[in-house]
Amino acid sequence: VDYVGSWEGSSGLQIQAALKKYGIESTAFTRTTPSTLLVCNGPVILHTRSRSSPLYRHWVTYFGRDGNALKILD
Repeated sequence: VDYVGSWEGSSGLQIQAALKKYGIESTAFTRTTPSTLLVCNGPVILHTRSRSSPLYRHWVTYFGRDGNALKILD
């Protein structure tokens, strides 16, 4: 509960604070593209939004590729 700031969930800063507490290094990026993900060396927590609903915001974790498929944990 320490890292959930509101009924909407956690912010990026709160997620970084939780990772730090458990000894996991993190770096925040903005405007990440699919080509950016291809060069990442590890899991990436992605903030997603919907163009049709400005209120929809969600976090997923990208774990790399398996052939042409993206491995994403929701």
